[in-house]
Amino acid sequence: MDGTGQRIHELIRIMDIKSREFAKKLGFAPQSVSSWKNRTKIPKYIIKNIVRTFNVSEQWLETGEGSIFLGTLPDQVREAQAPYGLSEDERKVIELLRENPELTGLCLKLLGGRQSFKEALEELQKIPHAGSTG
Repeated sequence: MDGTGQRIHELIRIMDIKSREFAKKLGFAPQSVSSWKNRTKIPKYIIKNIVRTFNVSEQWLETGEGSIFLGTLPDQVREAQAPYGLSEDERKVIELLRENPELTGLCLKLLGGRQSFKEALEELQKIPHAGSTG
């Protein structure tokens, strides 16, 4: 499994919903979602529907690059993360690292000398290519 189908599978996992619920929100049968998960390419109208319904980045869905979600996280994702006690600042740092994995070492150094993710995030956002996500 690779490509767009893999990312649909990952999106469903991240949102912590069942495939049938995902399909229902899109107006498709659950079998459709099962078939998409095993495909590399998905028709454009389905991608547009997923983007619109779940506030997902079309670029991420098609290529795996960039942020998964546009704007704020969907309620399902926020609720799924709540038990882990992640603050909004912690989620921003994690998203920043997903977009810029080369910053991982720097982030670990910053966190080692800081009391909070907020301070680390402020430092990371001073870096020109990372500051655009805040």
